[in-house]
Amino acid sequence: SRTPKTVEMKAHTSAEAVIENKVDSDCENNGSYETVVYCSVCAAADKKTEISRVKTTVPALGHDYTVFVETVAPTCTAGGYDVYKCSRCDATTQKNPTAAAHTIVYVEAKAPTCKEIGWNAYEYCEKCGYTTYDELAVTDHNYNAVVTAPTCIAAGYTTYTCSTCDDSYTADEVAALGHDFGAWVGEGDCTTTVTLTRSCSRCVVTETKTESGNKHCVPVDSNGKPVYDNFKEADCESGSYIYFKCTVCGVEVTEIGKALGHEMKVTETVDATCVKSGYEIKECTRCGKIVETKFEKLGHKWEAMPDLAPTCTADGYENCVKCLTCGSVHYDVVKKTDHVDNNGDGKCDVCKRDYEAADCGCFCHSNNWFIRIIYMIIRFIWKIFGIHRDCVCGALHF
Repeated sequence: SRTPKTVEMKAHTSAEAVIENKVDSDCENNGSYETVVYCSVCAAADKKTEISRVKTTVPALGHDYTVFVETVAPTCTAGGYDVYKCSRCDATTQKNPTAAAHTIVYVEAKAPTCKEIGWNAYEYCEKCGYTTYDELAVTDHNYNAVVTAPTCIAAGYTTYTCSTCDDSYTADEVAALGHDFGAWVGEGDCTTTVTLTRSCSRCVVTETKTESGNKHCVPVDSNGKPVYDNFKEADCESGSYIYFKCTVCGVEVTEIGKALGHEMKVTETVDATCVKSGYEIKECTRCGKIVETKFEKLGHKWEAMPDLAPTCTADGYENCVKCLTCGSVHYDVVKKTDHVDNNGDGKCDVCKRDYEAADCGCFCHSNNWFIRIIYMIIRFIWKIFGIHRDCVCGALHF
């Protein structure tokens, strides 16, 4: 038989430490690794028993900016610098900065004139658009005025000339005055051919004309218009009147013209009718005189119309005529005839209505004298307006 034997467990024996899970660090990220110790005894038995594991962090390397790339020159608004690249990665950085600066040019001030602009003193950069330029607008011209007076044949005007730049223009034109001729002067008695002369009071121009006999010369003013000793213009009802003394022979001349006559315009017209007169009103367009012409009424133009015989229920008419102009009708009324009851049946033989009704209760048959008077008044009114009424009993009222 066998007897069990207890064998004590051996302790692990540390083998040489190994490195596992290694991560290399770079310029910006930390690296790490794990130091692991396994049992050498277990390893001999193809077992992998871990005795310890320690993780170690390796700091990031940081950039190594040692590789030169380029130099960026400064501008007017941005500084310059050198560009370097990391020897381990593609990261770049800027070194050796230089400040931005304009390349300034100074310009002196220039006063504006009436032809050119000016500016205040300013500066500008040769490389960019920077400037402190402040433009001064062109000034107004300083004009001096010289007036050229009008003559008889030439217009007048004013010349404006700038004292700074000699710019000039003309304006304020005044029309030529025209000649200021005096009266025609000549010799003769106005019954033969006469040579007349007149001169302008402003210039040396002289006019000459020949007048045949029996035409006297009228005095004129400075504008050549006639000047009469006595003058009246013609109007609608009276003629003109002219009186003057001939400037050549001295004869006193009187001329009387004809009246103009009215220029009438119709302002209102009312035509005459058969029974009413009409009229027409005219007004003179020159003097305002008003003339009224009346037209007699035309009177009717009658034409005979057929007569209408009366019946027991309606009046008739005779001597009927109708106006062909206005359509008016005139006739004589023939009273309606009495009802006829030859057969004694109480009805009219013509219109077949009851001839008379007794004790029907209508006020038209009442024996009361007051009611009968009222009925007669009403019946009279009906006849005036041509109203036909029957009694409630069927008897005729009229």
